[in-house]
Amino acid sequence: MSRPWSLRSLLVIAALVAPACAAAPKRPPEAARRVKDSPAETTAAHRAAAPRSLELEKDAERWPIEAARERKRARESEEAAKASPAAPKSAVDIVEPDRSR
Repeated sequence: MSRPWSLRSLLVIAALVAPACAAAPKRPPEAARRVKDSPAETTAAHRAAAPRSLELEKDAERWPIEAARERKRARESEEAAKASPAAPKSAVDIVEPDRSR
């Protein structure tokens, strides 16, 4: 009965394979944290990435969304100004005591 593998060849193979399996893969260096885009930048990026067949500029002219947003902001700021009552000069009313006694 002949053996296809000798003990020496099995040990050599095990010695070569074991370090490869035991080592964890190296992590790539972390990239810097990304700054969140402002709403205006996001809108501009979406418009730039959109296919020209959408005709976004014509829609923006037809439906004045930015003007409506500006009117809403103005209305909300007016409502906030009306809702907050005028603050008194001091939070506590100070009354001088009667010292005539």
